[in-house]
Amino acid sequence: QDVYRRNTAGYLPEAEVAFVDEVFKANSAVLNALLMILNEKRFDNGNEQVSVPLVCLVGASNELPTDPELQALYDRFLFRKMVNPVSDYGITQLLSCGPSATSLADGGGDGAGAAEEEASLHLESEWLTGLKERAQESVEVPAKVIDILARLRSHLMQECEPPIYISDRRLLKCMNMLKMCAYTNGRSQVSEFDCLLLKHVCWSNPEEQGKVDAWIVDQLISQTETKQLRYLLLGVFTRCCKAWKQED
Repeated sequence: QDVYRRNTAGYLPEAEVAFVDEVFKANSAVLNALLMILNEKRFDNGNEQVSVPLVCLVGASNELPTDPELQALYDRFLFRKMVNPVSDYGITQLLSCGPSATSLADGGGDGAGAAEEEASLHLESEWLTGLKERAQESVEVPAKVIDILARLRSHLMQECEPPIYISDRRLLKCMNMLKMCAYTNGRSQVSEFDCLLLKHVCWSNPEEQGKVDAWIVDQLISQTETKQLRYLLLGVFTRCCKAWKQED
């Protein structure tokens, strides 16, 4: 029928969890497809759009994007983590480690037991979707948390040099993340201390993460009652003493 369609079986358009390596080196056609998948969960295949069941996409890159055309895609990745090379201490452990859990399950070891354990850890996408909906509906965000988010954005974009840009889209995703954090911890309201997670979200370059973290900690200290802070420090001191005695 003279219609070109891609075979998507086993590829990203049919994946629930996906990993894309060197994500920022893709050509323009792939980048546009990724943006549509991340934004709309849709994929153009031939003369029709198909729904994409994607729940989580992890991207990796050896370099941060500098091209302005890549910033839209970069902004879609909420959590950002800088992974450093293996340290001198860790490299000895890496080289001396035994067979991986995967090889044991495939060849040696108790394959049936490993399969049962894997099945027990399986997460259903429907359950995750329901979890997100319940978090959005049942968790309240107090005014003090909204104030922290608004002032953080203003501080990063107007007072930092160079400015750290935070899009409206990213700020809304931060709000949803804080709601999910509170809900999965059994709370009906977001705490200002949940904002500590923003240091993993509100930066573009790794050197900016320290600025975000320092500002949030300063705000929490200034907003926390002195009595509450004393109890917190007392608890930390007590744990340190117990650990010190156990070592002796």
